[in-house]
Amino acid sequence: MKKKILIIIGIVIAILVVLFIGTGFTKNPNVEVINYSVSDDGSTINFTIGIPYSIGYTRGYKNQGGGVKSHYLDFYNTFGVINSSWGAKFDYVLELDEDDTEVYFNRSNGGYELVLQKTDSGEWVKVVDKYKDYELVKDLQKNEYASTKILVKFDGVLYGKSNAIIDYAGGAEKIGVINKLIDEKYVPELNNETNTEEILNAEVYNKTEDSIVLLYNNEYVLFGKIK
Repeated sequence: MKKKILIIIGIVIAILVVLFIGTGFTKNPNVEVINYSVSDDGSTINFTIGIPYSIGYTRGYKNQGGGVKSHYLDFYNTFGVINSSWGAKFDYVLELDEDDTEVYFNRSNGGYELVLQKTDSGEWVKVVDKYKDYELVKDLQKNEYASTKILVKFDGVLYGKSNAIIDYAGGAEKIGVINKLIDEKYVPELNNETNTEEILNAEVYNKTEDSIVLLYNNEYVLFGKIK
């Protein structure tokens, strides 16, 4: 009997140990940037994180990017029971290379969300701040003649990829380039912006009152005026 009791106690302890340690190897997909600052020499970015609705605490992160341009950070929960604050960290430091431009945080769908980005002027900004004045694509009124998802802004006018097929042989003079990429969730606000990576660096031709022609992927594509 005593032996059985000891075995049961051992099993319970083992389960508790596994539960205690195991949580520390699970990812927390709800981390958000609260505050951040960049060192004077641009070699590090210091940031404070928060977790909405008090869904756990983090003990550290692993940088899955590990290189130039983009950093992909996976944040890990603290050890212990759910919402254990043992070993919790709120302030983190990320080392930067000169050519780094983006910082992503892990999310629940297994992917990553862009949270910090370096602008063309060299300033690091929170993405939510960068797009605070931008309209959301989902709020655009549907257009019968052009897509309200594949968008460009040129010469003060918003255009969407047209549903019409054109027979355009070229020959017109190039009048611009779509050379600024924004998040696909947002409507382009500034001239030469697009929310579609495929269109980045497309050349602009043959502008009329209601349309423009873009050249990308070796094809001329009609874009109709949205507003």
